[in-house]
Amino acid sequence: MATHCPHCGHENPDFSIVCDNCSTQLAEPQAIIQELLDVQALLAQRQQDEMDILRQTMERVQAQLGLLNQEAPTPTEPTPVFEEPTPPEPIQHIQKEEIDHSWVEASLTADDTPLEATPTTTEEPGLAEDTHPVAAFVSRPMVAAPTPPQTEHTPTTSQEPWYKSLPAPLPDGFEVIRKSYQKYKEEGKLPIFFMTLAGGIALLYGIGYLMQYTLKLTGDYSEIIKVGMGFVAAAAALFIGIRLTKRDDQYREYGAMVMSLGIVLNYVMIYFLSDLGNFPTLSSSLVGFGLIVLNTGAGIGLALRFETRLIATLFLLGGAFAPFYLQSTDDGSSYYGYLWLLTAGTCFVAWRIRWRGLYQLAFGISSVLLEANAFLQEPDSGLFVVYYHLFAYLFFALLLVEKRRWKPQLDTYGLVMLSANVALLVINLFTVLDQTLPVLGWVYATNAALFLVAFLLPSREAQAQGRGMLILISGILLGVAIPAFFQQAFMGLFWSLEGLLLLFFGSRFRMGLVRKEGYALLVIAAGKLLWHSQEIVTQWGDTCWHLGLLNLAILLGVITTAWVGGIRTGQNLP
Repeated sequence: MATHCPHCGHENPDFSIVCDNCSTQLAEPQAIIQELLDVQALLAQRQQDEMDILRQTMERVQAQLGLLNQEAPTPTEPTPVFEEPTPPEPIQHIQKEEIDHSWVEASLTADDTPLEATPTTTEEPGLAEDTHPVAAFVSRPMVAAPTPPQTEHTPTTSQEPWYKSLPAPLPDGFEVIRKSYQKYKEEGKLPIFFMTLAGGIALLYGIGYLMQYTLKLTGDYSEIIKVGMGFVAAAAALFIGIRLTKRDDQYREYGAMVMSLGIVLNYVMIYFLSDLGNFPTLSSSLVGFGLIVLNTGAGIGLALRFETRLIATLFLLGGAFAPFYLQSTDDGSSYYGYLWLLTAGTCFVAWRIRWRGLYQLAFGISSVLLEANAFLQEPDSGLFVVYYHLFAYLFFALLLVEKRRWKPQLDTYGLVMLSANVALLVINLFTVLDQTLPVLGWVYATNAALFLVAFLLPSREAQAQGRGMLILISGILLGVAIPAFFQQAFMGLFWSLEGLLLLFFGSRFRMGLVRKEGYALLVIAAGKLLWHSQEIVTQWGDTCWHLGLLNLAILLGVITTAWVGGIRTGQNLP
């Protein structure tokens, strides 16, 4: 049965997800997949039933052939009329005929029992000498058709691991640990794995403990010598880890652990270097920050070269929290530029090693650090407006675009991150521009216009959810821009216009989320219009034309427009 497109009326084949003519989504992908699986199960059951019938038929024919062989008469020597024919040799073995169907060939075993056929003759009255030998029926053993392999169904429980309920990306991290544990357990290397992990932790804490002691023989240079020895130990760990990883694949995990130890040791030594009192030049924030950049760059290179998740996590944590152990007291104007580069590099590494949890971790860390700066230091520089846009649009691109195309579907984590990204952009811009509301309104409106233009551009992925989110984000930004432009009495009017616009786009492009946002905004606008309509009562005897009457008229016009437009587009108000 063909599927007709409700948008253009085009007739599409069965099990069509989108229309071949206008790319309108016709059904949910999961529903189509489930229907195909049901059809597959039905065909498999039908094949099994036909195999059972065929097996019963073969057994019945075998029994009938056996009965005929038992009732066959004793053969006599035939007498030819003209010449004595050579009697046929008994058939010792019946060759298998060539059969195209592989499932029938599987039913015949290689060690079929050889059978013998006995020639028989028949006589007609008056023609006793004109008889010819006739071969009797030959029976061949019938083997039951093979039954399809029975798969063992292990009882499944709906109980999931406890860490699945944690916020992202913690479940991915615990899943990596669980898979590593299971892998080493199956390979019988679990004790070696724990010994390597314990050894790395012991070395890290041991070196940190030894850094507390002073080398008395070296005098004032004891601190810098200790730090230098720590850097040498870190370099040795990196060298050994690289050699182990390159030597054989079976040492890959151990090499990653040793390299991670070297990266962490470098961060620890940078912390001790920033605390040197006798060498103010080496302990300055600029030198420490430069060393952190070098160590983070080395971590990025190793993570890309060997595709190790542990090193990727360590360079992100060590590089992002640099001000906390460098004793920095500035406003972070240059640090947040570095943090954006670090976050972008981390997202690139996450794409290369195919680990979604890494850019989720990068989003969480960068958001925490940005909010700490916004609420604790309350920056008022225009440079932070640029920083907030850089971070927001970086994650907009990661969440909405995939391989230069709009993402067809966003999962739960993606929707949560997208909502948080929009909210953080709105809040952070307000903390910087709260004293200049008209400028804030123009910034919001400009961002809304950018998303609207991107949505209206022609695209092959017309029904992609990533593209649909553009109009949703544009509506949110335009909604928060309205209070910055207009006074309270006119906010309901412009919110109503935006809600109607969202309803139009949601109905035109078949986007349920956009329509829901339009409904919600219309409800808020209606409440605002009703609130200001109370001036009809307070100014009843003064004048006929005032803001209360205007708001009431706008409310009636909005309700009428939404109702008529909903009927015409087939999307009636709920």
